Amino acid sequence: SLKRMQGVDPLLVIFAERLLKASPYDLTIPWMGGRRTPEQQREIFEAGNSKCDGTTKKSNHQSGNAIDIVIYSKTVAEMYDAEKLDEIGKLGKQIWAEMGFKHCALKWGGDWKNFVDRPHWEISKS
Repeated sequence: SLKRMQGVDPLLVIFAERLLKASPYDLTIPWMGGRRTPEQQREIFEAGNSKCDGTTKKSNHQSGNAIDIVIYSKTVAEMYDAEKLDEIGKLGKQIWAEMGFKHCALKWGGDWKNFVDRPHWEISKS
């Protein structure tokens, strides 16, 4: 997981490390779950797994301000288990609140209405 966090914002890396450690499940950063090139983002977009094409509409993964965290498993169904990822979502929000970063907001893709993306976490700095 550490290698897949290269180029990700340091605050998000600290958050991810704490979440991975505190989780009741074995978590991991999936392939292309950290910082992405425009080409990698386009590949994910073309597969229907993102609303961002990597050029016209860039993903926060491209700037290192987003990371995906999934359940470690050999099956896709278990990696993206909605019930477990909802638990991880609650835990992640609690961990972020405890970290006390007032100059950054954390957004979880599980809260989105139009394109629910439970593995996705992103930060925006004010």
